Amino acid sequence: MPASAEINAIPNGNITSPQGFSAGGVFIGLKTRGEDKLDLAMLVSDTPCSIGGVFTTSAIRSATVDLDRARVARGQARALIVNAGIANTCVGAQGYKDAEEMTRLAADKLGLTAEDVLVCSTGVIGVELPMSLIRSGVAEIALDADGGPELARAMMTTDTHPKEAAVSFTASTGQTITIGGVAKGSGMIHPNMATMLSFAATDAAVDPGFLQTTVKAIADETYNMLTVDGDSSTNDTFLAFANGQAGNPVINDRSPDAAAFTSALHQVCANLTRMLARDGEGATRLLTVQVDGAKDAIDARKAALTIAGSPLVKSAVYGADPNWGRLMMALGRSGAEAMEEKVDLFVNGVCIMEAGTPIPFHRDAVVALMSGEQVDFRRVHHVVRNRAIGPAVAAVRPDSIRRRRRVRNADVSQQFAEPPIVVKIGGSTLGGNDTSLQDLVALHAAGKPVVIVHGGGNVISAWMQRQNLAPNFVNGLRVTDGPSLEIVVAVLGGLVNKELTAQMQQLGAPTIGISGMDGHLLQAHVANPDLGYVGEVTAVEPAPVRAIVSAGFIPMVSPIAVDVSPDSEHAGKPLNVNGDTAAGALAHALRAERIIFLTDVAGVMDNGGRVIPRLDSRGAEALRASGVARGGMLPKLAACLDALADEAVPIAHIVDGREPGAVMNCVNGRPVGTRITP
Repeated sequence: MPASAEINAIPNGNITSPQGFSAGGVFIGLKTRGEDKLDLAMLVSDTPCSIGGVFTTSAIRSATVDLDRARVARGQARALIVNAGIANTCVGAQGYKDAEEMTRLAADKLGLTAEDVLVCSTGVIGVELPMSLIRSGVAEIALDADGGPELARAMMTTDTHPKEAAVSFTASTGQTITIGGVAKGSGMIHPNMATMLSFAATDAAVDPGFLQTTVKAIADETYNMLTVDGDSSTNDTFLAFANGQAGNPVINDRSPDAAAFTSALHQVCANLTRMLARDGEGATRLLTVQVDGAKDAIDARKAALTIAGSPLVKSAVYGADPNWGRLMMALGRSGAEAMEEKVDLFVNGVCIMEAGTPIPFHRDAVVALMSGEQVDFRRVHHVVRNRAIGPAVAAVRPDSIRRRRRVRNADVSQQFAEPPIVVKIGGSTLGGNDTSLQDLVALHAAGKPVVIVHGGGNVISAWMQRQNLAPNFVNGLRVTDGPSLEIVVAVLGGLVNKELTAQMQQLGAPTIGISGMDGHLLQAHVANPDLGYVGEVTAVEPAPVRAIVSAGFIPMVSPIAVDVSPDSEHAGKPLNVNGDTAAGALAHALRAERIIFLTDVAGVMDNGGRVIPRLDSRGAEALRASGVARGGMLPKLAACLDALADEAVPIAHIVDGREPGAVMNCVNGRPVGTRITP
């Protein structure tokens, strides 16, 4: 999508956010009385609208569905009247007569013809509408351009809250186009053309045929991918009104704005779909299933919906049990083409199966991920490329799940302290638009111990230049004299450390910033006087870091060591330690699960400038000795070798920290950057 068509969510947006729409609602007694309750509402456009709609395919359906389907086929409408509390279903011929009268009442109030008005009802089945109440209620409705929330409240039955959304984008011809939507439903929700009641309105000018095609496609990809309880309603309806008030050229399938319009409407409906699932009757958790790489869209839909609707899968989700066997079971019975050896499975971004084979994963971390409000499954089936559907969305309800059964079947794991992941954030990536910090926050939220060591070379150089001090490097190591050391300590231990700590805490991860001097965490001596006050780490005291991790925090370590040289005048004072060196030594002392170096290059390069995907310790040492690796890569390779020595750490990564998901890709075993093993 072109940058000019960026889709922007509208805070507190609703169905009357687009130009030229008004709505209003009243309480007439169709529901039980309650504070702020409404049960009859109307929506109207100032001008005629193109209309698109999809409806329930149930053989037993409300008279409103039959009436609306016939009027939508005309391609034009202008208003809607809706009631909640009574469904106007299974009441014989009287139901159709009452639906027609509701449209006439609305038309008379608005100065329209009845054919310009659509009608929807939701509520109890088998009860006739009290038309005397509706007649008086229509006269009381006050329409207002800010009345969208009243419509949303009036539609509700067993919903716990209204469901509204709106977005906008700029058309290729410069007009601002707005799309607003509303939905209701928390029970009898299962794929079948549409889901409960949902209405959308836009001030875009849209061709009726294109609108109908788009509405059908979007319903299939959003509302039709939702299941709460396996039941479909007799009244399911999704309607979209387009009045052209934005003044844009008419959008059709050949329009330059067709893709942007479709994406914007899809975003509104996808948001409403998730709201419907979260508000499912008795729902405790939201489950999504994304299917990539299926043979075709039909197979993808079968797989996604079968997995999302499986009671056994929902039981596992309810109990936060990463029982991938239940997903495979549901996939196998879905009717979709499935080859075990071509299936990858992910739970909240963590790969638990690759090419049909389970791979090691940290169970406690995945359990923690599955204990949140939303659980996301992604299934990749390597049959074709770029064929995706979903996500299917389901509500997980305890009333249909035997939690006791899950407890019996789940693996009982002995609790133990996991080795941490040590991540070195390079100074060259600070301030970039990478996702490294978000990845680290996600790992911590999943219960994975994380230790961060940061650099800050670029910031140090900038501050030195402000003091008219010229930065100087030898083999990738900064030469640090007395004046430079003061800047290094102030920048690393103060400015950079506290800035990163604050960023992590703003992202929701409790973080404590410390330096290597604290608790004698990093102990060093000056090994090369030509480098000045640059320390070579001689010992690590991991207790401070372990204490911070045990307390539930993330340590943010600045690479400043304490000088422990017994005969030095500088003893007990700070030394500048290369950040890579500090990270490698700390990872070795902690016997970390892995160490990840985030830098601004794609990985370790060969002499042709190509990334070397895998190395062992001997290969890494050979690159250092041969001169192929140089500059800032030399201390990184040395730090990797230090961490991997004696097999204290099983794996090291050197990756581009600017790439999205760099940390997660390493943790999940994705082939990124350079991977080094003992």
